[in-house]
Amino acid sequence: MNPTRALLVLIAVNVVWGTTYSVAKLAMETFPPPLLAALRVTLAAVLLWMVVLATPRLRSQLILAPADLRRLVLIGLTGMALSYLLGYWGLSLTTATDSALLIVSEVIFTTLLAAWLACEGISRWKGLGIVIGAVGVVILVWNSATSDGGTVPGLLRTLGDLLVMAGLLGQALYSVLGAEVARRIDPLLLLAYVFASSLLVWLPILLWFFFNGRFPSVTWEAAAGVFYLALLPSVLCNLIWIAIIRHVGASLAAISLFVQPLVGALLGLFLLGEPVTPALLLGGALIFIALYLTTVPVRTAPMPQPVERRA
Repeated sequence: MNPTRALLVLIAVNVVWGTTYSVAKLAMETFPPPLLAALRVTLAAVLLWMVVLATPRLRSQLILAPADLRRLVLIGLTGMALSYLLGYWGLSLTTATDSALLIVSEVIFTTLLAAWLACEGISRWKGLGIVIGAVGVVILVWNSATSDGGTVPGLLRTLGDLLVMAGLLGQALYSVLGAEVARRIDPLLLLAYVFASSLLVWLPILLWFFFNGRFPSVTWEAAAGVFYLALLPSVLCNLIWIAIIRHVGASLAAISLFVQPLVGALLGLFLLGEPVTPALLLGGALIFIALYLTTVPVRTAPMPQPVERRA
């Protein structure tokens, strides 16, 4: 594929991923956070396995080594299930804008975990990016705490920011632990197994809501939100991402990642009407500088295999 065309497609993918924060925020007006996460991931798992079973090349690779299977189950329970539970709970308490900008936490966590668990080096540019990103995150969280004069709503928003970051730590763990397995397993098959493993958490949640009469009345808008989150960001975008990276490499994909937090923050501000403050602008500016320093300068560094990039 032509590099320019590939970059445009990757940007479009990140635009879709950037919409997930606001779409999930709106869907939470109907679905409690754990139920929304359970519906999204369960539906996405079904769709992914339909693709896997319809692909002869992947069907021939379904039997995995026990050690790889155990690791994928661990990743599914921590990097997928726990990550989504914390992330959606946090999103319900904070703003879509904060959640989108805090994506830099995943980059920081992934870099640090890779240095610790995989003994990967940290370049001076990445080190500088981590420091600047950490400062941006502190400013963002401090802005949350003081946005309502230090009252309960502001403190709850701060708790939401911290929970979103905890969820992103799970995503980073997913990237680092999954990197080794991805050298032996097709990325799409890896993704399908991770989604399926997380059903050990999601199916009991769905059954609890259903049999306890807690399942809410669903509007067409809420149902459309769930299908959108499951079909586009979770399945279609990941399929496109994997396919294009195989042809053009990870360095081109790194450039497109800036679009996700930008779109997510702009939708939060202009679609949902979330407040703009000087601290938010300063923290956001530092976060984008950090994203540049940690992704673009080191063009030859391998990127982790695709994970769900989103709220």
